[in-house]
Amino acid sequence: MEEEGTVQSSGNTDATGRAGIHAVGLAVTNGLGWIFREQPTSDYGIDAHIEARDQQSEPSGRLIALQIKSGASYFEEKTKSGYVYRGDLKHLDYWKRHSLPVLVVLTDLKHGSTYWQVVSDEFIKRTSKHWKIEIPFAQHLNKAARKSLREIAEGSPAQRRVDELVLAKPWMDMLARGERLFLEAEEWINKSSGRGSLRLVGQDKDGKDTIVQDWPFVMFPGMLYVEVLPALFPWADMSIDEEFYEDHDEAQFDLECGVWDGEDGRYIFHTEDFHDWRSKFASIRPYECDGEVANFRLELELNKIGRAFLDIEDYLIGGKTSTPNLEGSFGSGYLLGLKAAARRLGFKPKDLDLGDI
Repeated sequence: MEEEGTVQSSGNTDATGRAGIHAVGLAVTNGLGWIFREQPTSDYGIDAHIEARDQQSEPSGRLIALQIKSGASYFEEKTKSGYVYRGDLKHLDYWKRHSLPVLVVLTDLKHGSTYWQVVSDEFIKRTSKHWKIEIPFAQHLNKAARKSLREIAEGSPAQRRVDELVLAKPWMDMLARGERLFLEAEEWINKSSGRGSLRLVGQDKDGKDTIVQDWPFVMFPGMLYVEVLPALFPWADMSIDEEFYEDHDEAQFDLECGVWDGEDGRYIFHTEDFHDWRSKFASIRPYECDGEVANFRLELELNKIGRAFLDIEDYLIGGKTSTPNLEGSFGSGYLLGLKAAARRLGFKPKDLDLGDI
């Protein structure tokens, strides 16, 4: 075991290092079923990249960087729950600034085991000059780690939220253009699985509906759709499609509050005012429910998150910022100062269009 604050040997022997990289490559491709790419020239302690595959087994574009260690010395120091890896602060600072999440991977060539831990402040302990991290015995680089590693590849919760907003931008753009956007949902209310379906329907300025996204099978176990649906679209305020719901509400109102005249074949009066009756309902609710399936049609409108994101996107893509209104006077003192500066620089004030004082 090494003394506190010292750093483990910085380099594997060539043969051991090559064997370690090969072993991790096999663990990634055969165990995880993901893509392994060795970095031919070590990128300041980055030996390889791995890329997650999506549910269709296609490359996802989500990468993780690996620092691979396989020498026997890396398995000498341990706690009750894992091996202790020690490193230089210069490497730690670089890895924390890296655009990709970084894993420290220890591969035990003798026993054919590979262990990992993500380089994160949550797990790092700094010493006076160095740092250390525990690599848990339970974290093997195999199929069981796929879910945890996929979450790491997707980045921090903040980054995942940004990614979700980027994916939703085409729908935000529709609303910004003055089109309307509706969410139609079908909830199987007698199933604890939360099974159902969703689809987004766009409506142009002529009132024509077009399906812009369809999710024919979704599951939200143990959750109510009236709670789930608003959370799926944090960039929009959600409410019922008033015009669509009104027809259904009128029919239900007649059934609940109408007094039917069998001779005349019509409702002769209602026991409650329609608008008072309708005001009792929640802002998000199904328009019909037969005890098995609840159907929703909800309208989405840009909220402050959606509007702010579009403004940020405009700036990131085109450098667009708000333009100040420069009409009117700047004040005599400001103009006098500008004219004095112009004279010192050899310009004639009349050439600068500074106006009259």
